[in-house]
Amino acid sequence: MKRLLSCIIVHHRHSEEGYLTPQIDKFSGQPLINVLGEHLHLGVHGFKVTRDMDLNIVDTLLFKYLFSEGHAGDESIVMMRELYLRRRQIETLILGNRIDVGVVDMVAMRNACSLQHLRNPTFWCLPSRFADDVSHGMTTEFLVENYAPFWLKPSRFLNRPIGFNIYNLGFDEITLLVTVSCFDWTQPRNVNLIFIPAEDLFRHWYCIVIDFGNKKAFLLDTWPDYKMQLERFALAKSLLVKLNEIIHGPLFAQVTTYSVPEIKDWEIEVVDGIPNCDDGECSPTWVISWLDPLGYFSSKGHSGVLQDDSIRARTAISLAGGPFNIYGRMLRDSAEHWHKELS
Repeated sequence: MKRLLSCIIVHHRHSEEGYLTPQIDKFSGQPLINVLGEHLHLGVHGFKVTRDMDLNIVDTLLFKYLFSEGHAGDESIVMMRELYLRRRQIETLILGNRIDVGVVDMVAMRNACSLQHLRNPTFWCLPSRFADDVSHGMTTEFLVENYAPFWLKPSRFLNRPIGFNIYNLGFDEITLLVTVSCFDWTQPRNVNLIFIPAEDLFRHWYCIVIDFGNKKAFLLDTWPDYKMQLERFALAKSLLVKLNEIIHGPLFAQVTTYSVPEIKDWEIEVVDGIPNCDDGECSPTWVISWLDPLGYFSSKGHSGVLQDDSIRARTAISLAGGPFNIYGRMLRDSAEHWHKELS
């Protein structure tokens, strides 16, 4: 029998070695790690660059710079719109650390930024504070004022589910060059979805995905504790109710050529096969992987081993060196200058 799910957080606590033969990045055509020398493979903090990370020479250099010592922890590293990350928050991506809530929210911001030039985005990716606001009973008017039209951009996917088309994904040519290392392009793409990350009081992360194609909400959770899931079910239900009120409001009248579905009573289903991490530090890494709009989420169940270090590394590179970070170009220049001083 299908278990029901819930997913969302009550947040706002912001807070193998080198290779003899260089590999070639199949997208950029640039050599992969090892061409900069053996000392670049191991960060001062002990965070290793591995083959699975699939980093090219430029990204490897940025990785080394981000995770080297001797920098101020309060240095601003990432800024996208109103959200920013300090170096100490980026350093929570080092293996063995619990990833900061700001990092997860910045991943959501990156995804949202990538869709803004589209007339009809194919998914929404909300920050964890949206779940927090819903759980605290914020009004629909408050949610619309604070999350629309940027996070909740009107789109026809709400009432007219579309098939996959690579031109609908919202990545221009420049973005593709920078984010290609973050996404597995061999996986099926997800459209017509709303991604909502959540963190509970025990700092455990999980994710709710509202699927307009299947007309269901899915709970993805690495800690399937029955008592805690009851609370997550309640939160998922509240999310469905609030989002239903929002998408039937005046802001979305422009996309109601077809009837917008009533989502408030959609079934909530737990996705099976997710490894049980209890309250371990890997839960935010799983959530970051599920927020990837290009295919890591699956309603059919999950199997396999999480590539924790690879996801952490690629997340750092995509946030710090990506096209939506206003400090991105400056950081890459600083990394190059820093490497020359070490040489």
